Amino acid sequence: MFRILSLVWLFVFALFFEGCLSLVFRFGHINIIKDNFKNTHIIKMKLMLLSDEPYLDYFGAPTYLKYYFYFDLTREIGPDNKVIPTSIRFSYHGEPGDAPIAKTGFLKIGEKISPLVIGNSDSQLVTNSSVTTTTSTNSSNTGSANANAIMNAKGGFVDFTKVQQSGGTNTQTRTSVHTHTSKEQSGMFLLKREDEQAILEGKPFSIRLYMGSYPLTFSFGEENSKHLKNFLLARPEAEKK
Repeated sequence: MFRILSLVWLFVFALFFEGCLSLVFRFGHINIIKDNFKNTHIIKMKLMLLSDEPYLDYFGAPTYLKYYFYFDLTREIGPDNKVIPTSIRFSYHGEPGDAPIAKTGFLKIGEKISPLVIGNSDSQLVTNSSVTTTTSTNSSNTGSANANAIMNAKGGFVDFTKVQQSGGTNTQTRTSVHTHTSKEQSGMFLLKREDEQAILEGKPFSIRLYMGSYPLTFSFGEENSKHLKNFLLARPEAEKK
C-alpha cells in the first residue's frame, strides 16, 4: 500500500514539476551555441518522455506504472562541417528504494533492435525541505473572568491589580518542517550515424532502459519524432543571435 501511495505522489509531483519546468525550459526547442575556443557549434535540445509500462498490482489486477524521464540531447558540428554523433543524457527523480538504472539497454529503430551501453552513470539521494508557518489568533473574554474572580473571592476581598480589566487576544505561531528524500539517477548513451539516418527516414524509434530488471520503454510519438528530426537536421546557419 505504501508503494502505491508513493507512486501516486510521484505521478502528481511529476505533473507539477513538468509545469514548473515548462516555464524554464522549452521542450523540443533547438538551441545552437557557438564555441569560440573550439571553433565549433553545439546543438542542444531537451525532451521529456513517459514510460507507461503494464504490470500486475498487489491484487493481481493489470495496471500501469508511469515514469517521467528527462532527456538532454547534444551534438557538435566542427568548422569543416564534421558532425560528432548525438549524445543523449537522461535523468530521473524517484523514490530512495528504486533500483539502479542498468548499464545496458536497447534501441529499437523500425524493426531493428540494437544493444545500448549506458555510460557516466550516477545515483544520489537528495533531501528537500520546506517550512510552513501558521498563525492563529484567539479572543479571550476577560469580562467573564473578572466576574468569576469577584464571585469566588475569599473573605469578600478582590485584588483588582491581579484581574484583567479589558478583553484581549492570544496569538500563536506554529512552524513545521517537511522533508522529502528522492533518488536522482542519470546516465548517457550515443546514437550511431546509421541510427540517426534511420530516424531521419521516418522509422519508429524507441529507447529501452531497465530499472533493475524492470523494463522502461520510451517511444517517440509524432510530436517528439518531429522534434528529433529537426534536431538532427539543425545546422549552424540556424544559429540564434
